[in-house]
Amino acid sequence: MSLLFVVLLIMLGHRFYQTIQRPLWSSVAEAKAAAVEKLNVRDITSVERFVGDLTYMVVFATSAAGDKVVIWLWNDGLHVEKASAGLTKEEIKQLALTEQPGKRILRIVPGKLREDYVWEVFYTMPEDGTERHYYDYYRFSDGEKLDTYRLAKPVRR
Repeated sequence: MSLLFVVLLIMLGHRFYQTIQRPLWSSVAEAKAAAVEKLNVRDITSVERFVGDLTYMVVFATSAAGDKVVIWLWNDGLHVEKASAGLTKEEIKQLALTEQPGKRILRIVPGKLREDYVWEVFYTMPEDGTERHYYDYYRFSDGEKLDTYRLAKPVRR
């Protein structure tokens, strides 16, 4: 009886996970299809989701000409940059850590801030015995730091 309960619990958990993830998986599949259809890309290496003023799907791919490209897709819009025209995720990570070595980087994703295509760096920094979360935005093309958003400090209980 307990084995049946465990199997049922696993099946329900799996079903719940699929239900929660389905919209993201659909968005990724749609972004890949749009990149292939509109830009004739060959190899898609990854797709990132960025939520700002709009929701962007950012596709890293190889163009038909063999160039590595980064494609920002939203609603009916798209923007393409050669990957070589901007900094890599690793270069942005090093830039962010050089600026403040105490950062604990949680995520780096490409996105858009106002009119600039950017790298968003989400991280924590120790502050008064807790950790505060921050978002830094670096311009994709040259790594210039554009802005920092500081989230509210966690409440100590």
